[in-house]
Amino acid sequence: MSVATAKALQMELMRASSTLSGFPTPMIPDEKIFIIDTGASVTITNSATEFTSPPRFVQHTQLKGIASGLTARGIGTALYTFKDDDGFLFQIVLHNVLFVPELPI
Repeated sequence: MSVATAKALQMELMRASSTLSGFPTPMIPDEKIFIIDTGASVTITNSATEFTSPPRFVQHTQLKGIASGLTARGIGTALYTFKDDDGFLFQIVLHNVLFVPELPI
């Protein structure tokens, strides 16, 4: 997938998310699109701030599939905090997350 195609997909996802969830468009600063794909073979993020410690460096790791051609710069454990419908916070810890700064979403 080209970067232009991925950015177009990102905009469409933001529009759809806004329509389905009632969130205002554009999203407010503390909102972020979080895509869960139960069939994915890897977990990737474009934000180094999501890691519990600096990601470990990886060499020569190019992605295939939907993010084909992008290069992973690191790997580590990521921590995500969400607020449920009742306002309670919960966390998800994901291990072996690839850090791919060029990922558009």
